[in-house]
Amino acid sequence: MSEEREPYQVPSSRGGNHSASHSELLATCESFLRWHGGHPLRLPGNAMMRRGSPDIVCCLRGRFIALDAKTGKAVMDENQERERAAYERAGGLFVVVRSPEDLEDALMAAGLVEATIQRGGTR
Repeated sequence: MSEEREPYQVPSSRGGNHSASHSELLATCESFLRWHGGHPLRLPGNAMMRRGSPDIVCCLRGRFIALDAKTGKAVMDENQERERAAYERAGGLFVVVRSPEDLEDALMAAGLVEATIQRGGTR
């Protein structure tokens, strides 16, 4: 994990300011996960999926991650909370993100990545 690389560049049109659209936030999170060597898969939000399914599932460094992106004042509903608990009981990492920095913070806390996003000159 300690290889020398340029910091991950959050696309300027999205992320960091909590005003990105849901679709833009998901695209940025997918890009971030790929940049770190993950294999993300965006799940369709349709009638074929179980209610409460996450937006993205990913394998990163042998760890299963489920990600649910929230924008604006959106919060997890009962079905999403139930899914979150099930993933966590199974040993997965479930992350609710409002920005790419939220994802990085959760992955750093889990020991899966090191700091890579430049934030206001602090990294």
